[in-house]
Amino acid sequence: MATFGGDSFLSKKPSPVPIQHLLDMFNLTNREAVIVGDSSADIEAGNNAEIFTIFASYGYGKKVDNYNYSIDSLADLKHILPL
Repeated sequence: MATFGGDSFLSKKPSPVPIQHLLDMFNLTNREAVIVGDSSADIEAGNNAEIFTIFASYGYGKKVDNYNYSIDSLADLKHILPL
């Protein structure tokens, strides 16, 4: 497990640097990762890191484009991700 904040890296979202750090830390490829976000910065960061992106429409962010999937509640993840 790892916890990072907005000031943990020199580059902030939508840079792929924070995501790439986590992928490296957990020895994962971009095909093994997903980001669930409610802002354009979250979705752009995921796209820039070339990982699967899920837009959380129930969050505080405005509607964004260019995501792989959209959910209306956290419970919707069970229909998308093999948990």
